[in-house]
Amino acid sequence: DYETLLLESAEMAWIATEGNAFNHATDRVADVFALSDEEKAKGRPMKPEVERSRSGRVFQTAYRADIVEREFRTRDGGIVKRNVPGSFYEFITRRRTFC
Repeated sequence: DYETLLLESAEMAWIATEGNAFNHATDRVADVFALSDEEKAKGRPMKPEVERSRSGRVFQTAYRADIVEREFRTRDGGIVKRNVPGSFYEFITRRRTFC
C-alpha cells in the first residue's frame, strides 16, 4: 500500500511506483550555493534552500521532481490514479574539513 510505505519512507513509496527507474542522479559541483542561485534566476524549479548534512561537510540542492500520474489498485481491485513525484537531479558540494 502506497500510503503505508509513504509513512515509513518517501524512497520506499517512490520505488513502489517507479520500480527500476532511477530515483535521482547526482552531480558534484564546486559551489552548490552559486549554482542554486543561478538556476533559480533562470526560472528553473529548484528546492527553496540548500540543505546541509549533519556532519556539515555536504551541501545539497536539486531540481524539484516533476509530478507524474500513476495507477494504483484499490483493495477491492479497482484502479485509482494518483499524482506522485518522479525522478529528479541533485547537485552536491563536499567540503574536505569539518565545520
